[in-house]
Amino acid sequence: MLTSLRTAVCHLSVIPVGVRFRKVPEGREGEVLVFFPFAGLLIGMVPAAILVLATLATSRGSWLAAALTAAAFVLVSGAAGLMDLAATVDAAASDRPGAEALTEDPGRHIGPHGTVAIALSLLIRFGALTTLTLPVAVTSESGAAYAASLAGAVIAVLLACTLGRWAAVVLAAYSEYVRPEGGEDEWMVRYCGAREFRWVLVPVAAVAGAAVAASLLKYTQLGWLQVIVAVLAALGTAYLASLYFEKRFGGITGRQLGAVTDVAETAVLTICAMSALRMIA
Repeated sequence: MLTSLRTAVCHLSVIPVGVRFRKVPEGREGEVLVFFPFAGLLIGMVPAAILVLATLATSRGSWLAAALTAAAFVLVSGAAGLMDLAATVDAAASDRPGAEALTEDPGRHIGPHGTVAIALSLLIRFGALTTLTLPVAVTSESGAAYAASLAGAVIAVLLACTLGRWAAVVLAAYSEYVRPEGGEDEWMVRYCGAREFRWVLVPVAAVAGAAVAASLLKYTQLGWLQVIVAVLAALGTAYLASLYFEKRFGGITGRQLGAVTDVAETAVLTICAMSALRMIA
């Protein structure tokens, strides 16, 4: 199990867990996929730690804390999610039909559509993180309220990283790999099915359940309704993406998994920043 977790972390981030874990153990591909949300939780501890340190250091400087946290999101993943998002958007905007739109090497350049997608993702994420850290700055003189606000921001970051990787697994479980010649990322789609989808619900339920419990016990200002809506948003992102990718490309590659991860993360952060949902709860 530890080997599968380390392999998942190696494939989803730049965290040094050992070069040998870049190769997926034969026969354990599905197990590695099940650990994607757990890996997301561990990866999310990096931007969460940056958020806490930056907030404590800047007191009322919520903009700086948000900017550093957004940068940590990008750096810990090696900017893979943003690059995959750009490649997917450029492919969708291409004149090439079906899977032919995915044959171009996305590493050569980023088109105008992909550039706009990256800019929007970073802008929305920065806005959400700024909103999440603003209550922390406002309540800096009240110990209990300060701790609850900071806890809410941290939980939002951890939820985003966990649910983003879950969304990728959901997409892989109900999609087909589109390249007939195969690829290094083919295993993520080929070995992901209904069994992996069921098992991957365990870590998601654990993380979301802990967030809801913290909300109900008033340990955080993040509302329980926000957590539930965030889970549904990640699931909806994967579902809608699967429908679109099937219609546009006839399937997916690893690039689309990364793109959905980025979109789902941004969606979760945005929902956690919505104070209206917190007031309803």
